[in-house]
This record gives sequence, structure tokens and C-alpha cells, in this order.
Amino acid sequence: MLSKLFGKYLISGSNARASAYNVYYVNYEIYLARALGVGTAPQRPYPLLSLSMAKLFLIWAGLVFGVSFLATPAKFLAPDLDLSTALQVGRVTFRVFSYVEAFLIVLTVGLAWKQFGSTLRHYLWPFVLTILLLVQYFVVLPIVAQHTDAVTAGDAVSSSSAMHQVYVVFEVIKAGLLLWLGIQNPFAAYNVKPNRA
Repeated sequence: MLSKLFGKYLISGSNARASAYNVYYVNYEIYLARALGVGTAPQRPYPLLSLSMAKLFLIWAGLVFGVSFLATPAKFLAPDLDLSTALQVGRVTFRVFSYVEAFLIVLTVGLAWKQFGSTLRHYLWPFVLTILLLVQYFVVLPIVAQHTDAVTAGDAVSSSSAMHQVYVVFEVIKAGLLLWLGIQNPFAAYNVKPNRA
């Protein structure tokens, strides 16, 4: 009975495919609540919040592609820009971008809190992104910066290092994850705000 009620509520004003998708997960929430002996049914759905999160991830992915895979390699193609200056520009670029990504992850957690409240299982992907950023900026990047300093000082022959490659791998994983989150939007599976009472 509850499944049909929430199914009709979600189907109104939505296309058939999205409605069926939401109804499936609302039914799952009801089933889970019954199985756990919880008597509260899902409350008002928040589709706009999950859509906002999907857009945020796509914008974030675009920034990663623009900074890491376009602007950064492109500066090394400038004929009048020496290697030392290019490395310093790259260092400042990623330092500024780290602040941007810190803001984006805080915004992601804020949207997740607004939509899901304190239900921890809904924070899996924000948690994964946070771990990626922490390792990238506090473990990998300082080692890359040390190598950059060595190249600038003339103490290193190669402008690249193993940690540069590790950093690129992190960027590829992060960009791919952000694209997947933006396109698949797994947060739509939890399009109902839990009861905080």
C-alpha cells in the first residue's frame, strides 16, 4: 500500500524512466524499514538536491580536465617559457586548485547533509573523494614539489619523477569518479530525506 502511494507521488511530474527508478528505491527503503522493524516511512523526496550534486560533480570533473589535462601540459609547449618557470607556474596552479577542490568537497558534504541528514551510508562517495584529495595534496604533492625544487635548482636531470606519474594516476581516478558520479548520479537512489526525529 505504501509502495503504491509513494510510487504515485513520485511519478507525478517526472518522466517514466526516472519515476520507475525512484519508485524502485523508495520501495527498497520501505522494505528495509520493515525488515529492521522501523515504523517510519520515507518522507518528502528531494530530487533537486541530488540533481544539484550531479551537476556539481560534472563541473568539478570539467575543472580537473581543464587544469590537469589541458592547461598543465599546454604550458610546456610554449617556446619562450623555460622549464623552471613552467614548473613554478604549475606549482602555483595546483596550489590554487587545491583550495578550489577543498571548497568543492565541503560543498558536496553540505549538499549531502541537506539531503540525507546524519545517515552515514550516504556519505560513501564524498568520503572516497575526501580521502583521494587528502592523499593527493598531503602525501603525493609535497614529494612532487621537492622534485620540482630540485629541477629548478639544477640538481635533477629529469623534469618528471615517479611521483609525478602517481599524481597523474590520482587525477585520472578522480576525474573518472567525478564523471561517473555526475552521469550515473547514485545519490538519486536515496532521493528521500530521512526522518530526523
